[in-house]
Amino acid sequence: MEVIDAILHSIDPENNRIKLASTASIERMPDTFVNADLIVRFAPNNDEAFVRFAYETVLCREPASGEVLTSTFDLRRHAIARADFIGQIVDVARAEGKRAEISGLADTGKRHDRSPAPYFVNSEVLDGNGRQKLILVQHRNELGWIVSPDIWRQKVDIEQDFWAVNEGWILTGPKKTLPSGQWQLEIDLVQPDTATVTLDVVANSGLDCLAKASFGGSASCTLNFKVEPFHHFLEVRLFKPGQSPQNRRLKIRSLVLIAIQEERDAAH
Repeated sequence: MEVIDAILHSIDPENNRIKLASTASIERMPDTFVNADLIVRFAPNNDEAFVRFAYETVLCREPASGEVLTSTFDLRRHAIARADFIGQIVDVARAEGKRAEISGLADTGKRHDRSPAPYFVNSEVLDGNGRQKLILVQHRNELGWIVSPDIWRQKVDIEQDFWAVNEGWILTGPKKTLPSGQWQLEIDLVQPDTATVTLDVVANSGLDCLAKASFGGSASCTLNFKVEPFHHFLEVRLFKPGQSPQNRRLKIRSLVLIAIQEERDAAH
């Protein structure tokens, strides 16, 4: 303040081109210094309370309902550690133009998706192991929504990064004849705990049912099934039964078909 006072006293008060400002008008944006260790220990048995506290502490705002739903699901199933979650929130704060510094926590580097970009052949993908994969629907932070052109889907509104779905078929496809052998369907979806969706894998326009499941609330799992030579035009179908409006939100983070072992490989 002594330096500021010296500058102000050196200004000619009769010079009308200079408008003197009071020291009260000298401001700087507040910094957000995050003591991560203290936040990690907050509400150890309540992930939702922890998520809300982390958002309020780092971002100075309440989390949206969709953010709470997604974050608590990942924390509950240990898909992300609390420390890495705080790192993600700090990244969001910086992306929003806020100064946020994290202390008391080593940067593990696990909070960023460092997986290589997929190699697309139409809707098909070859992963690092050379396995055939068909992306039906996937959401990636750096790419947004990936929806196969072979998928028929309901027309939906986007609310807080979620699909607002209606009763009936949400999606179906790809209606392709796949190589016979063992296949796996990778499923990762987020929805309210009271919401329900059903899923099945069928062939020949529903004549043959290869797998079926029903999900109440969020889910992250895999379904294994066998494709026989007579299973043509395979479809993955996701259905929404009639429910209350608050159960319309659905975020499909991954719906991917993966070839585990083709029939010709099994023969060797």
